[in-house]
Amino acid sequence: MNKLFFLILFFLMNLSINAQNTISLDQAYQYINGNEGIPDNVSYIKDINNKLNPFIGIWKGSYDNKVLEIKFEKKVNDGNSDLFWDRLYGRLLVKNSINGSVLLNSMNNNLTDTGVMIGSTFQRNTYMLNFVYKSECNDFGMVYIEKLNNNSITLYFNRNSDLIYDMSSQCPNYRDYNTLLPLRKITLTKQ
Repeated sequence: MNKLFFLILFFLMNLSINAQNTISLDQAYQYINGNEGIPDNVSYIKDINNKLNPFIGIWKGSYDNKVLEIKFEKKVNDGNSDLFWDRLYGRLLVKNSINGSVLLNSMNNNLTDTGVMIGSTFQRNTYMLNFVYKSECNDFGMVYIEKLNNNSITLYFNRNSDLIYDMSSQCPNYRDYNTLLPLRKITLTKQ
């Protein structure tokens, strides 16, 4: 009887500790935005309210003579260290709408490869993802997506503005380079 009591107590303590180590995506943003960072005792940032689920699937839109197709998939408990996240990954297919040439196809890339969006947190109703395409051309930054309705989302790209070095030796046409993703808000439709 005494042994059973301690087993139950041990189970309840572990349950309580694990519950304290999980926070929501919204809470993670509040910690990050408050400049405090994620507390050390947090081990899991969970999509508690299933806010990522409406984004899962294939989305398509066009801009600046380009056609963009993104496949968003949700990874649960994703990580390889002391902190795990529920997050979206976005694989892209970008084509020139005039001649059909492929500008980027990361549909079969590993989730850690260049050209794949990696999800972060929500800022109110907007989900943020990191994106790196051609870092030498300063084509990296944050992608923002927001649900309009069940069949439409908006997307825009905020190019990293911290790069101040002249990269013209590493990036052809650096001064005239256009980012792969739109720097203005566009609408994507679920396929």
